[in-house]
Amino acid sequence: MVVYLDDGMGIAENFETCSKISKIVEKDLLLSGFIANTEKSVWEPVQVIEWLGFVWNFKDCTLEISTKKLRTLKEAISNLVEDQWKQFETYTNDSRFASVIRDLPSFVESARSSATIKKYKCYFKKFEKWCNTCSLECLPATITTVSLYLGGLIQQGSSVAILDSSFYAIKWFHDFHFKHNPCSDKFLGLIYEGGRRLLSKPIIKKEPITPDILNRIVLKFGDSSDLKKLRVVVLFLLGFSGFLRYSELANIKMSNIEFYDSYIKICIEKSKTDLYRRGNSVIIAATGRTYGSADNEINLSDLKQLHCRFERVDNWKIMLIVSLCNLIKYHKLRIATSQ
Repeated sequence: MVVYLDDGMGIAENFETCSKISKIVEKDLLLSGFIANTEKSVWEPVQVIEWLGFVWNFKDCTLEISTKKLRTLKEAISNLVEDQWKQFETYTNDSRFASVIRDLPSFVESARSSATIKKYKCYFKKFEKWCNTCSLECLPATITTVSLYLGGLIQQGSSVAILDSSFYAIKWFHDFHFKHNPCSDKFLGLIYEGGRRLLSKPIIKKEPITPDILNRIVLKFGDSSDLKKLRVVVLFLLGFSGFLRYSELANIKMSNIEFYDSYIKICIEKSKTDLYRRGNSVIIAATGRTYGSADNEINLSDLKQLHCRFERVDNWKIMLIVSLCNLIKYHKLRIATSQ
């Protein structure tokens, strides 16, 4: 017999002996004036029983934390974290901290790029709508809820990008609101990884731009009398020579370009790989090679001349941001001016 405060548990070698001891203990308790809790007491011998918040399995010789106790523990941790966030509310009326507390959410959002935050909000909104339709709670969401949602995306044959965005949107929103994060669960992680493997498709790489293609672009558009066409040609040449992304090219200002005798130096203020905005410089050396024909060619001196001409007409970015606005049935150009 094992006794802990007002709880006890007995063990015997076989079912018959255990049943006999159980009846003796029950009878002795009644004779001693004790009344056992009939709802919690188990007088019939079993090999698996929940006692003191643990699941005692004498058949497999294992001891586990009960589901109820684990759920209570998670709720306690979640409430503790929420209380930590609510502690800021006590300082909102204090002039010394009010402005800091007001800006804390924006500081947290700055941990991701604005485009990423916008994407997370879009995909979490879809998850929230699905939860409302199914009468499920989305924040905090249970592991079961997220598993069913991701499982549905996988079953529908959604793309890996949609699965990734949905998973990380749910994860980010739970972290942002100090909720217990179901995406940290190992089982859910297996569903996510399995879905990525099932939905993955062979990557068809795009054909690379070759010097021959650049040469044809210069021959067709490299007319020095047309500044706009010449600007586009220069962007192609800079992107090819400096291994630059479109986003990096689109944000180059005239003040970011410095010319030297044998090379040009381009300061990249913002880049996908530069998370902390430290800035980066790209050096493009003059190789002596020209693009185009003898009558229509572009080299380093022409780029310098173009730079001077642009300084007089555009002291900001060297190109307008041109993006495609995806409508229901067609696309149209949307031009946003840059500053």
